[in-house]
Amino acid sequence: MKPILILCSVPTREVGLKLSRMLIEQCLVACVQVLPQITSIYSWEGKICEETESLLLIKALKFNFSKIENTIKEAHPYSVPEIVSISIDQVNEDYLHWMQSVIKKVNV
Repeated sequence: MKPILILCSVPTREVGLKLSRMLIEQCLVACVQVLPQITSIYSWEGKICEETESLLLIKALKFNFSKIENTIKEAHPYSVPEIVSISIDQVNEDYLHWMQSVIKKVNV
């Protein structure tokens, strides 16, 4: 069971809390940290944009990525949400066992 870290930016802390609770309640992820204020600078529809957002650090297992991605897409206010998965090469074994105990494998 491969642990992953998913990054997802959201327009507000409140949206981040709502998405986080949804993922936790469905047992798709072990933990979500909501970083309350980041500044994102990006190109969108030919313009350079600068926005204040919140960032979700989502701790999950790789086998649920598709379901997590679909859940975020359905509930996210952006038409193209950031959903970036980073593989975790090393993790504390006790933390990994805890993750495995709270995450349920779902079929997409």
